[in-house]
Amino acid sequence: TEMSVVAEQIADELRQRGYVVEPDVGQSHFRCNLAVCRPDSEEYELGIILDGADYYQQRDLLERDLMKPRLLRAFGWQVAVVLTKDWIADCDAVLTEQLEHAES
Repeated sequence: TEMSVVAEQIADELRQRGYVVEPDVGQSHFRCNLAVCRPDSEEYELGIILDGADYYQQRDLLERDLMKPRLLRAFGWQVAVVLTKDWIADCDAVLTEQLEHAES
């Protein structure tokens, strides 16, 4: 799957801050747009879900909004849903909020 412009921008910003970022992590239709870990860790700590076309095409809202984040949390991940409109409005605030959330 080709990364969206927003996904690329977020990944670039996080990499500049020293994080390791992998796109499109998961199995079958159950994928996380960006998976983030610290450079000294091999385990993902933050899953970023973006509101791209695949997000809105998913008809099962319970799975998309509740089950998917719950499963990622069960594996020890923090989960962040980043809306394109929020990124465009204030990318620094989104990054600060998501990084602080992941590090707490």
